[in-house]
Amino acid sequence: MSLAVPAVLLGKAESGDVTATEFVDRARQSPPYAWGVVSQDAAATRREP
Repeated sequence: MSLAVPAVLLGKAESGDVTATEFVDRARQSPPYAWGVVSQDAAATRREP
């Protein structure tokens, strides 16, 4: 399965203007595997000094 990204959000991503909230909201709506990857990466980042 792939992640469906609305054209407006894709345009913002291409110009580097996606907020963290927009990114997380889109990932949360993605297939469970993708959300798991993002969640694990965020947790690992918080643990790093």
